[in-house]
Amino acid sequence: MNVEYVLKTYNIKILRTKEVAKGYSSKKSIIFDDKNKGYLIKKLEKKLYNNFPFALEVQNKLKNETPKIVKTKNNKLFVSDSNCIFYITELFKTYKHDYTAYEIGEYLGYLHSIMEKIIFTDKVTFIKYENNLNIINNLLQKKQNERVIGILKYKKNILKKLRVDDIDFSKLKLQVIHGDFYIDNLIYTSSGLKIVDFDQCCTFYREYEMLRGFFISLYNSTKTKSENLGELINYIKGYKKNICNIDGINAYKLYLYIQANSLSGIIGKTNDMNFAEKKYNILTFLVENNKEIVEIINEHWHCDYIFV
Repeated sequence: MNVEYVLKTYNIKILRTKEVAKGYSSKKSIIFDDKNKGYLIKKLEKKLYNNFPFALEVQNKLKNETPKIVKTKNNKLFVSDSNCIFYITELFKTYKHDYTAYEIGEYLGYLHSIMEKIIFTDKVTFIKYENNLNIINNLLQKKQNERVIGILKYKKNILKKLRVDDIDFSKLKLQVIHGDFYIDNLIYTSSGLKIVDFDQCCTFYREYEMLRGFFISLYNSTKTKSENLGELINYIKGYKKNICNIDGINAYKLYLYIQANSLSGIIGKTNDMNFAEKKYNILTFLVENNKEIVEIINEHWHCDYIFV
C-alpha cells in the first residue's frame, strides 16, 4: 500500500504505520499521526467495488454507528488511482465482548431501521440472485476433489427444484443494507455496538441480510438442531424490537435460493474449503428444517402493534 502517496491528499502528519489485515481484494493498515492519534487506511481493488462511492456516502451518513470517515484536503471521502480506492477512518477504542444472539439481532434491526430512511436514486447492488445451475454443471465436468463434487451435486439437486419466480418480491423490503453484516464486522465500544466495513453496502432485500446475519454469525454445525433454532428465536426477538411483520416464506425462499447458488470458497481467486463447508452446512440446515425455520420467522418476527 502506497501510504505516503495517499496521505499527501490528507491533513495528517504520519508518525508510523502497521499493516493489520490483507484479503484477496483489500488491505488495511493502521496509521498514527504526530499526536499519536490512530486511523485506519483501507485499499480496495476498484474493479471489484463499482458501488464504492455509494457505499462511502452511506457510511458517511451513519456517523454515530461507524468510525468517522476522514475527508481529504479537497473535502472528498476517498482517493483513487487507475486501479485502487483508498479511504481513511478514525479508530474507535474497542473492548472485548461476548455477543448474544439477541444483541446481534437487535443491533441489525436498529441498523436497518436507520438505513431504510436513506433515499437512493439508483439501485446500486452488490448481491445477486442469479441461477448458477449451468456453472455447476460445467464444474462437475471438470476434475474436482471428491468433497467439492459432493457439495456441487447437492446444490444441483436443490436448484433443479427452485425457481426465482416462486419468490414474491413484492412482500420483501428493498432498501439500503450493509451487505456484509456478520459478527466479525461488529465492534464493541464505550457507547455500545458499532459496525465497520461497508465495502459491500448496496440496495437489496433486508430479509436476506437478516437471515444471512444469523447463519454466518451464529449458526454452528456442531450444535444440535434445537440449540440452533433456539438461537434463531433469540436473534429474531432482538431484531423485532425495531423491524416487525416479516413474510417468513418469501424471506426463507430468497435466502435458500442465494445459498443454493453460492459458489463461495469453491471458485474465485482463493478457494477456501472451510468456508465452502460452512456454507454447505448452512444450506443443509435450511433444507432439512425449512418448516421450522419459516414457522419461527412468521411467529417471532410478527408484532402485535402497527406502525403509524
